[in-house]
Amino acid sequence: MRITVMMKMNRITKNTTMFSSLDDPAPMRDLYINSKCLESARLESVDTVIVVISTEPITTDGVILALPPVPFYKLTQNTARYEHRDTKDGKDRPSANTRELPVTRVYVDKSILDDKFIAERMPIFFGVSGVMEKAGRVADIAAETAGTASVTEVVGETGDSAVRAAFDAFLRESVRVEEDGKITTRQIWRVWAARWGDDPDEPVIAGVRYSDVAGRVRAILGVVAAKNPTRVDGRLQRYWSGYVI
Repeated sequence: MRITVMMKMNRITKNTTMFSSLDDPAPMRDLYINSKCLESARLESVDTVIVVISTEPITTDGVILALPPVPFYKLTQNTARYEHRDTKDGKDRPSANTRELPVTRVYVDKSILDDKFIAERMPIFFGVSGVMEKAGRVADIAAETAGTASVTEVVGETGDSAVRAAFDAFLRESVRVEEDGKITTRQIWRVWAARWGDDPDEPVIAGVRYSDVAGRVRAILGVVAAKNPTRVDGRLQRYWSGYVI
């Protein structure tokens, strides 16, 4: 089993950074990652991330940060609890969150796990990739992590579902309602290109195809394009009414 979930930075505590799922229903509860570990991967300023949840080991080929496996601990009514624990002074206690153990406890929805996997009490694996940064540095991080690979290749390695989730999150964040507004595929593509520092004339940017934009707008906003094209930004084109970006 390998799934991806979009998570947004919620808050930073003394030692950890908390991310909360943007998906509903959420496949797992909030994820706490050691802040120093995020800094070492240059993910400390990332606002939205793609988290990979896997029952198999994760390599750094598909993520920026591959986290150590978290062992099975116990079941609750709806979740499988994974946790690192230590014996101290004769007592079994949760392990401290450190750079070496950046995730020490997580609750995963049992519905996404195979019964055999749960029964065998196997550890679970996590990987993290940046999607949107407060300072807009995600493209630099991806390129540096991948060496000579392009940003599109880095994002694409997380899989089509992750790429789609990243673009969907971009639409939710960037598009807003405006009574007399008109939004076009070309406008959306220009903003998407600017986010990645890419040329809007490119047919594929960060794993997303220009031809995919209209379908994702329909899916995310639940709207249908106007029947007849009109002139927007000096060009005759199809549009969605009541939105701007």
